[in-house]
Amino acid sequence: KVVNSHLQIYMGDLIMDKMVRNKQDNLNENYLVVKGNILNDAKFCGKITLVEYRLLLIALSKISPLMQRLEYVYFTAKDFCKLLNIKEKGMYSHIREASKKLASRTITLEDKFKKDGITFSWLHEIKYSEALIRIKFHPNLENHILKIRKDGGYTKYYIKNILKLK
Repeated sequence: KVVNSHLQIYMGDLIMDKMVRNKQDNLNENYLVVKGNILNDAKFCGKITLVEYRLLLIALSKISPLMQRLEYVYFTAKDFCKLLNIKEKGMYSHIREASKKLASRTITLEDKFKKDGITFSWLHEIKYSEALIRIKFHPNLENHILKIRKDGGYTKYYIKNILKLK
């Protein structure tokens, strides 16, 4: 399945009061996702698969609002499957392929008022094994993920409300 690159992309960071997520945390469908509004209109360059899209959403949901700068986020393939209520069998190869493709995906952010834009890679790095997925987002996303609460102009929702979309 493929998500059309012209659909609005809902991305963001997880806000969970007084809690910092790390590699020991399990994924939770009640995580609250908060993202800068510019990411609502962000465009993927090319088509992105549903597995790639879900990897991005889950990784973004693991980012703590207490982070001062973007850091690595971790989750397991097993938790990925459990959160999405899908069978693990056969998913590891799909996750591995999606991880490879996601490493080369770009995003374009456009400023409607200045009539300019910027295109860059979503990720700084992604590492995948059957046990653990480690992702670090591109530094250009920092203002749209971590610093949005100061500037206003953000959207929030529960991750369970978006992961079910196909």
